[in-house]
Amino acid sequence: MQLSKIESNNCVTVTGENGAELLRYSVNEISGITVLSVFGSIRTLVAPYFNEGLLDLLRKTDALTIDFGSVSYIASAGLRTLLEAQELVDDSEGKTMKIINVNAEVMSVFESTGFSNLLEIE
Repeated sequence: MQLSKIESNNCVTVTGENGAELLRYSVNEISGITVLSVFGSIRTLVAPYFNEGLLDLLRKTDALTIDFGSVSYIASAGLRTLLEAQELVDDSEGKTMKIINVNAEVMSVFESTGFSNLLEIE
């Protein structure tokens, strides 16, 4: 499947061949904390875009909050991205990363894979 990445202001949208939105994320600064808001499903097909955005952002900021309030699903490729991001945080003095607003389905994935013990989730 051919994907397209559309960037505008502080938002990135990944669309499929038919133009349907598959994943979107936006970045905002709130009280000195960078907030990455993610919308959609983090499936294997779009995970490289999530990976690129998250890791680039994490390299530029010391305090990152990831809002999963609109994430309906996360595949293993998305989990790998979160693990890579957490390793970057752990290897960097003073960096923090937390995930907020996780729904029950995604939290179940975090718990069954042990990620709930690896990540800061509120």
